[in-house]
Amino acid sequence: MSRTVILGIIRLAIRSIGAALLRLLPLNLKRSRGWRLARSEKQRLIRDLLAKADSGSPYAGKRVLIWEPGGMQLLLTRDAIIATALRMRGVEVRSVICDGAPSACILRGIESEQPVSLWGRRCPSCFRVYADEADTFDLPYDDIGELVPEERRSELRALAREVPADELATFRYREVEVGQFAVYSTRRYFKGCSIEGREDIAREYLYAALVNTEAAVEAIARFRPDRLFMSHGIYVDYGPAVSVAMNAGIPVIA
Repeated sequence: MSRTVILGIIRLAIRSIGAALLRLLPLNLKRSRGWRLARSEKQRLIRDLLAKADSGSPYAGKRVLIWEPGGMQLLLTRDAIIATALRMRGVEVRSVICDGAPSACILRGIESEQPVSLWGRRCPSCFRVYADEADTFDLPYDDIGELVPEERRSELRALAREVPADELATFRYREVEVGQFAVYSTRRYFKGCSIEGREDIAREYLYAALVNTEAAVEAIARFRPDRLFMSHGIYVDYGPAVSVAMNAGIPVIA
């Protein structure tokens, strides 16, 4: 049987299952625009679910910190759904999201041809999307800029500038290989193109790694989680938080 025929059978099966599910849905939901519930309706449903939290669950009292810096709304939506399931079992959940405090992130790429000085332009809208989604699910969160005050970020910016170029890749901060994460992110940014002569990009990612390390240290100190949950484990977005948690003996799920 050819690959085309097999894919056709799979598509037909998916359509058939979808049609069957459609027949099971209430009529008022079938007629709802775009199959989407209004935000207020989502919030009501979440509140109703959380009101049924099981205080007698063996997981009650445990704490899970979700680290999802930003840029990909569906990841936070997934996280929020998981968080709701955990909270229904008595687990206390909190999230860390990015407000643009470090503008160098996984969304950047050489294909955009955008200078570093303009990277921050997208950050406010990205943060609003994330914050709105967290609010919809009643998910408590801290933003990185609040965890790392501006004065401390200025000190970290100076540190990122001062690291000698030949030591950048091996630079460590708070026992975290921030230089290594900066190099990983820089290589991802250039996507196979030469990085020679672009120390500015590497230092921007080094700064982000420093800020995210500091944010992870502060978030863990405040919340004292039993587990850290995230969707990735490397680059400056996620790697520093993984390292901080593991250095503190906190299991990481990624």
